[in-house]
Amino acid sequence: MRTWLLDTGPLVAYLDREDPSHALVVEGLAEFAGQLATTNAVISEAMYFLSESAGGARLLADFVATSGTAVYDCCQAPALRDAALLMERY
Repeated sequence: MRTWLLDTGPLVAYLDREDPSHALVVEGLAEFAGQLATTNAVISEAMYFLSESAGGARLLADFVATSGTAVYDCCQAPALRDAALLMERY
C-alpha cells in the first residue's frame, strides 16, 4: 500500500474551497487509494489556518476521521532523530 505524507499546505487547500490550490489538491487526492499520514504538528498548524473559516476546525477533524489519516507524534526522541536524518537527506 502506498502512503502519502500530508503537509499543511495541501491539507488546508483541500479543505478550504477558497484556496487557490483547492481544485488541484482535490483532484490529486481523488485519484489516491493509499494511506494518508501526517504529524500532530501539521494538524495543529492546519487547525490554526482553518480557524479563520466557518466550520474549518470541524472539517479538519471530520476529514482526519473519515479518511483514516494516520497522525503521528514526532516529538519523541527516536522520531526526532528519524526526522533529522530525513531533513539531512532531502
